[in-house]
Amino acid sequence: MLRDRDNVFCFTANNLDNSLSRLTFNSCTASSIPSSTLQTPPPITYTQPGLYNVYFVSDEGLPTMQVDCKQIRVLPQPIIEINNDTLICQRDTILLVANGPNLYSALWSPVHNTIPPFDTTSIRVHPQEDYRYNVHLEFTQGGGCAYDTSVLIRVSKVFADAGPDRFVADGAYTILGGPRMSMGQEYSYVWTPPTYLSSIVKPNPTSRPLDVMAYYVTVTNDSTGCFHSDSVWVRTECTEIHLPNAFNPVSDVAVNRNFGLLNNNVVKLEYFKIFNRWGQVVFETTDTGKKWDGTQNNIELPPDNYVWIIDGYCVNGKRIKKQGTVLLTR
Repeated sequence: MLRDRDNVFCFTANNLDNSLSRLTFNSCTASSIPSSTLQTPPPITYTQPGLYNVYFVSDEGLPTMQVDCKQIRVLPQPIIEINNDTLICQRDTILLVANGPNLYSALWSPVHNTIPPFDTTSIRVHPQEDYRYNVHLEFTQGGGCAYDTSVLIRVSKVFADAGPDRFVADGAYTILGGPRMSMGQEYSYVWTPPTYLSSIVKPNPTSRPLDVMAYYVTVTNDSTGCFHSDSVWVRTECTEIHLPNAFNPVSDVAVNRNFGLLNNNVVKLEYFKIFNRWGQVVFETTDTGKKWDGTQNNIELPPDNYVWIIDGYCVNGKRIKKQGTVLLTR
């Protein structure tokens, strides 16, 4: 007869004849099975603590019949105090604690993303995915009862990706945000500062900066409260003249109603001229901030393609000459 933790096993064999050997229990037992006539009975468990008698009868019905009695002491199930299954934010650390009266030792497994040591009643873990941590507990009472349990740690993943640092030509725009940004209806976004941004609450706003800017984005999972932040540097370079290729003086969008420089770092103009298809000058200026509204002498000009030429200087002293066409629509 063998005992392994809370289970009782009996192995019997009658090699000399066909007599029956069996394992029986008294009527007051609380075991999981009342009796067995198998040569190798199944494991036996008890639902209540206490003292129990187990009777073993061999050669039943023969003059050689023998009865053996064993007493088994069943201890109360250990009282365990351990973390409930828990949700944490990615990159966070959580302390797992197993405790109970007369607890002698604890062994945690696996050791994935675990801060050693692993053979103590408490460990710190920092999983990057949902993970179940198992713990084997042994108690000193009654020769060492053992108990196995586990804790599931679920991880809320949030990733902010502001995109790589970049140079943007003066007057041009750039789209912020990188491919690893957490996307979905459960996420909210906040970009700071709002300067030169098309939106501060969209994952991929545009920026047309006047000078060097550092932008920060914070992404939050609104259902879990977990968040992550990232930053990006945007630097401007005055290397080119930038003008729109079309405009509409009656547009609902204010910035589309006039035609002029998009550059912020062109500080001087030798000339800025616009011609109709017959080569007549319909607009000219040396003011970097002045724009054409599609009129000549306060008379609206017809929709058409117009030719422009420009000669100016960047703040860094670089001279830029350029020409092109613009479409006037109404």
